Amino acid sequence: MSKLNDWVNGLKKLSRDEIIDRLGADNWADVVISFDGMSLGDIRSELTNMFPHEPEANDELAQAVVYEFLNGAWVLSDPSKTDASIAAVTLGSKGGSVTSEAKAAAARENGRKGGRPKKK
Repeated sequence: MSKLNDWVNGLKKLSRDEIIDRLGADNWADVVISFDGMSLGDIRSELTNMFPHEPEANDELAQAVVYEFLNGAWVLSDPSKTDASIAAVTLGSKGGSVTSEAKAAAARENGRKGGRPKKK
């Protein structure tokens, strides 16, 4: 666990406002939705597509986004929102709707075994 903590603590850090500003996003929820489920490498690639002439800035920005996500900052802190924030709801619905070949194969295999267990 200490290697993971060292890696996380070594990531570049920017404030949410700096990240939003550098990405040209309207708010933190837009950032969360844009990078939902992406690895550090995926975020770097996406930023390279968005800003092809800024490789060092993209790396710093990608690390800052991952750092914020790993530290729970993907949840919106706007007090006017309910506990189930817009970002959390959106992330949950997107995650549950993802279909991959692996997920489809697992569903078929579970179906052959009798499907979902009955409630007790």
